[in-house]
Amino acid sequence: MIWRSVLLSTVKTFWINFFDACIHIQNIQFTQTF
Repeated sequence: MIWRSVLLSTVKTFWINFFDACIHIQNIQFTQTF
């Protein structure tokens, strides 16, 4: 069960970082376009 909780927290952290990076990239593209 410990491995499952570690895996879940790792996946959750990965998705948070992934969406954060996507928003950051979109902001950069938006700034460069206008």
